[in-house]
Amino acid sequence: MKDNYKLFHDILMKFHLTGILENIILIGSWVLPVYKRYFNDSPEIPILRTSDIDFLIPNPPKIGNIVNIPKLLEEYDFEEQFSLLGNHTKFVHPDLEIEFLIPDIGRKSDKSVLISEYKVTAQPLRYLYFIQDHTLKLNYSFVKLIVPEPTVFVLLKFLLTIKRKDQIKIDKDIATAVELSEFLLKLPDQVEKFEKYFLEMPKIWRRKILNIIEDKSPELYEILSKK
Repeated sequence: MKDNYKLFHDILMKFHLTGILENIILIGSWVLPVYKRYFNDSPEIPILRTSDIDFLIPNPPKIGNIVNIPKLLEEYDFEEQFSLLGNHTKFVHPDLEIEFLIPDIGRKSDKSVLISEYKVTAQPLRYLYFIQDHTLKLNYSFVKLIVPEPTVFVLLKFLLTIKRKDQIKIDKDIATAVELSEFLLKLPDQVEKFEKYFLEMPKIWRRKILNIIEDKSPELYEILSKK
């Protein structure tokens, strides 16, 4: 995984040149180096430790151009694989894996969603529609990236641990969310955003988040539990 940052940047540039970045949202832990740059390279932003790159395709997709993503990624030695459950695609390289997700809106379904314009299938996941409604467009490595609002990223990171089954990944996600929240809580404008976006969430989401953070992030719990 020694050269994954360079590969990550190369993929971003290729997606930028083909117009893909205008239609997708970078989510998951690879947003951390983007946040780090946005917050003036703060050393308090947690360090990235993952090979998985997740892109969110908004639902419904609004794609104006046609790009053969599997063929594009072949140029970088990515192999297209299909999951055993749901039949969604994943692109695997010795240094990185790329996966496409889509918000599961309405009736819950594990069936993958074909994105014909990109020739990929996306895995539907609950909760992610909240991200597509709360994003930032930031400059990073000579491209413009759409990413979640940092406070929304933290809140959803906590919430999505409910869907995890691997305890190691759960602990890793919680540690990332805690570290980033500790940094954001030092910034008054970000504290306001925590409060604002938390109140925009359904009550059941709020209860689940509070249950998770009560012990894991007491400072954030103290702020949000009063809302």
